[in-house]
Amino acid sequence: MNMHENIYWLFSSSAQAIAAFCALIVAGYALVNTMMDAMQEKDETLEEIHSQIKNDYYKAIIWFSCINGLAIVLSLLTVYLNGVKFKYLNIMSIFTALFVLSAIAGGIWFVLSIINPNRYKNTAKHIIGQKSISGIEVDVAEFINLFIKMEKVIREIFIKKKLKYPITDKPSFGHMIKVMEIEELLTKKEYGILENVNNYRNLVIHGHIDKVDKGMVDILRNILNVFQRKQEEL
Repeated sequence: MNMHENIYWLFSSSAQAIAAFCALIVAGYALVNTMMDAMQEKDETLEEIHSQIKNDYYKAIIWFSCINGLAIVLSLLTVYLNGVKFKYLNIMSIFTALFVLSAIAGGIWFVLSIINPNRYKNTAKHIIGQKSISGIEVDVAEFINLFIKMEKVIREIFIKKKLKYPITDKPSFGHMIKVMEIEELLTKKEYGILENVNNYRNLVIHGHIDKVDKGMVDILRNILNVFQRKQEEL
């Protein structure tokens, strides 16, 4: 078998293999998306983390699809040029082989990123890093203790006002503040602060964070004082 036959079989096969590989990766990506949606329905605290993960996966799948598309096109082009005895066929073959290898490596990297057991933890840490306000870190226990007090105050107000959440008799913090906003017991500003605090708390829990931003602790303390006064007035 001469060089031209080798090139023909190598790159005609690589085009088919890469196309099948790409299809499997995209199918796996769609399955993971569906699984995340199902998990989020059961646990609303995953919403922000899932949003970031989906955004990261989408960017990766776009990049991966482009590399795979180019690898397939170049493989077929190399097969065609091989038939017409292209002058620079050796250079073209090397260039195409690099794209094929890049496509394979990209697919493996994407699969590894999907099955990474620390992806939730890493994503939560990444988002928290972007939410830094003061740049000063304090122990997470201070934030959690304040949040527990905040949730207790909100729940007591929720019960005293005889509010109901239609889906469950034991609504979460996020459910309660949403109902309270609808009933105009919260201003839009207060709701925004409480929602932000709740999202931050979810990230802290899922990210197993030891330190939190002091600015967020101060925000939580201030809004807690506001609602403790409201509770006393009821």
